[in-house]
Formats: sequence, structure tokens, C-alpha cells
Amino acid sequence: MLSSAIVVNQTASSSLEPSVQSQLRNVFERDWNSGYSVPLTQHTDIKDVC
Repeated sequence: MLSSAIVVNQTASSSLEPSVQSQLRNVFERDWNSGYSVPLTQHTDIKDVC
């Protein structure tokens, strides 16, 4: 199994730009709610999804 992680500390950021965390959350939610996303269940053959 492959996995990844990212740790970003922006607690002292005084930028007016959106934080990396909020940008990543928006991308995740956009993709999660996409019409192209499919549920992965125990009965899903991963070869059919990828």
C-alpha cells in the first residue's frame, strides 16, 4: 500500500493569500464531490477504477 503525507505550519502567516491548508482542502473537496469520483468499497476491483 502506498500513502503520502504533508505537514505545513502556517500559524504565523500574515499573508492575505489563502493558506496552503485551505487551498488543499478546497482541491480535496472539489475532487471528492466531482462527478468523476467513484466510491471504493470492499467489492470494488481497483483495476477497474485506476
